[in-house]
Amino acid sequence: MKNALLSILMICSLCSCAQNEPDISGTYDRGQHGDPQGFADLFVLKNHTFAIVFFGGGVAGTWKIEQNQVIFTPYVLPQTFAIYGRHNPDLTDSTRMAFMGFTDDQTFVNTGANQNGKAVMKRVFNPNPNCLDFPNVTKFKGIQQQISFVNALYHPEAEPAVPQETYTFGNTAQYNDFISYYYTPKKSYRPFSASLTKGGLQFRGDEITAKKPLPSRKEDLEMLNSFQQNDLNPPEVQFNPYYGGEAKTDVTKDNLNYTYNKKKNAWISQLNYTEGEEYTKSDDAFNQRNIIYVFKAIKPVTSIKTYTIDEVPLFTRLCPEDK
Repeated sequence: MKNALLSILMICSLCSCAQNEPDISGTYDRGQHGDPQGFADLFVLKNHTFAIVFFGGGVAGTWKIEQNQVIFTPYVLPQTFAIYGRHNPDLTDSTRMAFMGFTDDQTFVNTGANQNGKAVMKRVFNPNPNCLDFPNVTKFKGIQQQISFVNALYHPEAEPAVPQETYTFGNTAQYNDFISYYYTPKKSYRPFSASLTKGGLQFRGDEITAKKPLPSRKEDLEMLNSFQQNDLNPPEVQFNPYYGGEAKTDVTKDNLNYTYNKKKNAWISQLNYTEGEEYTKSDDAFNQRNIIYVFKAIKPVTSIKTYTIDEVPLFTRLCPEDK
């Protein structure tokens, strides 16, 4: 009886703590005022998750309160490189690959080239690329049995250069159409904190940031929800033929709006798709979701130990004045 009473008291105490936790849910301005590209909003949600939306991207994670401090912990990226593949019936003697995020650092790819027993890692973009284009897609001859990636060498002070970890993916499914991703390490954001104040939150070195209401528009709520549900290493990604219009819902489960076309190996919107539209780029092709391709994740299998660098890039992106 005594133990039962103690248990009840402990539960009541925990409930009381939870009820006494201040409600910090809301929107906080974290942008650089006067700089439109410095726009950033921190959305703190009641379910102890948060999202920071800024120019060109965003970060999501969880938060908790400890000793009058709010600790924000971003989700951690699972790996530096990732690749997704599919069977493209339009490609009969070649492999196509799109590169996402590879301009963030110096990155290299190997699709089987070998020299003197060493893999040849070919530079993906020229150093310091600018006036960037999208998408960045190239083709290789034949089916690639193995694809490897590595980012720039790391030069610690007063020490020899140390190669970064390489990622090698085996193409056992014999895919011929790929989307590859580079997740720059700087995007694995570190935890940060803010002090609880009467007027809002105070981040280190900043004035008090006042709390504003969370968005109420349906579009904004869907955006926040997508950040929270974003799988950093999803089993598949879904894109239209121009690598845009990424499906917000799983087309493979949307039987009301999409049907699978085996000949195209694609999901077709019955009401909106026009036969052959994937071969003619319209003004709004990037945003269209009339035909969707599903790319399956491939897990890394081995790591290349020795390699050489081919400095001739796959893509050269320079502004006219730099050429």
